[in-house]
Amino acid sequence: MFEPANRVLVAIAAAEKIIQDRGLSPARAKAASRALDISLEELQLFQEKKQWAKDRGLITLEEAQTIFALLGYSPETFNAQSIGAKLTITKLMTDWTSPAARKAG
Repeated sequence: MFEPANRVLVAIAAAEKIIQDRGLSPARAKAASRALDISLEELQLFQEKKQWAKDRGLITLEEAQTIFALLGYSPETFNAQSIGAKLTITKLMTDWTSPAARKAG
């Protein structure tokens, strides 16, 4: 039986490649990473939205588990992730909190 790729991991790898190809300087990479840091309230919202997406079939169980692992139990876990991971998760959360997503959910 064919197992589909984990789209979250595929998106993170694509984001990392784009960042690498653009040759972000260490200083700019650090600033970009810091700009994507989240608070405890945002972490809670992200976890809720991850579950919302899973419950609606937008992501698989494996993808939800990947997101959960990247978010962790405290903001420090997410804030320590790579820029590619932080960009990908932040983009998903933005998509899932859009007016269109709220209307569908």
